[in-house]
Amino acid sequence: MAIHNEEQQIMGSGNISKTIDEGAYGLITDLVQKYQYQYPEKSAVRELVSNALDAVTEKNNAIKIVRGEAKTSDFYVEREGSLYKDSKWNPEYYDLNWLSDYNTVDITYLEREGQRDLLTIKDFGVGLMGKRLAGYFKLGFSTKRNNKNTLGKYGIGAKSALSTGITSYTVENRYNGMKMLFQVFDHTYQSIIPSHNLETGKENPYVEIVVEGEVYKFYYEHTNEKNGLTLSIECKKHKKQYYIDAVKNQMMYFPNISLSVITDKGVKEYIDHKAEILYEDDSIILSDNEVYKKPHMLINKVNYGTLTAESWRWKSVMVISVSK
Repeated sequence: MAIHNEEQQIMGSGNISKTIDEGAYGLITDLVQKYQYQYPEKSAVRELVSNALDAVTEKNNAIKIVRGEAKTSDFYVEREGSLYKDSKWNPEYYDLNWLSDYNTVDITYLEREGQRDLLTIKDFGVGLMGKRLAGYFKLGFSTKRNNKNTLGKYGIGAKSALSTGITSYTVENRYNGMKMLFQVFDHTYQSIIPSHNLETGKENPYVEIVVEGEVYKFYYEHTNEKNGLTLSIECKKHKKQYYIDAVKNQMMYFPNISLSVITDKGVKEYIDHKAEILYEDDSIILSDNEVYKKPHMLINKVNYGTLTAESWRWKSVMVISVSK
């Protein structure tokens, strides 16, 4: 009876929220950013390129809405709650003068003599500013949860570059004529444009951004380039083919991706990675390619590999591609 009463008292005290232990916070962030991926190079390419494609999609959606060519409801759903607070349509965020008509995501593998190679992923999407700029570096932050036609929504994939074993990577952010540079580490990030111009000695222009209740100065340079992001990730030389194959094998059904290699001699070579689509409907794509001669699974056009018996359980949410 005493035990029974004690259980009633515990249950009657209400639900208690689960939180992350303060001492284990770094461990949990490492698990999410670095250790969840079985194939780090492959996963990082998939996540980062998908984010770049989403930025281009958002830009094109915004242009249509602002110009009156589409309704907000064509691309966004209305959801309330803290999970969706950063994903609401905000017409003030977009300036048509700074949105590019270039819709290709440029992926470049640069061979460098005497140092690690460099992979860059460049998009001309919408860029980052304000709460979105501060949120970009947070785990779980997303502006895409109310969007109907984006690839991601969890706010984790943008940090996947760290899974490849590098200590940091750089983000170039372009928004409405401002160019900012950030270096991103496991648990921190920093703006790397100096506070003062090294030639004139004058303070560089900046915007003030609130991050976790504190105001920071994010310095920038003026630019004529349209809005977007460029991610630069160092790569171990012997992993070169891993990165190239990651694009060729996973992103073959996206027409707006450009893949190139620049050799250490400065020669630029474009690599054809696109599959020729012979037939497509809501459930099947037939393509002419040599990468997969067995049926393989697409989710939002991202290729997740050949089908298994387990995969067929998810056939209601997959697209099947069959090589010729």
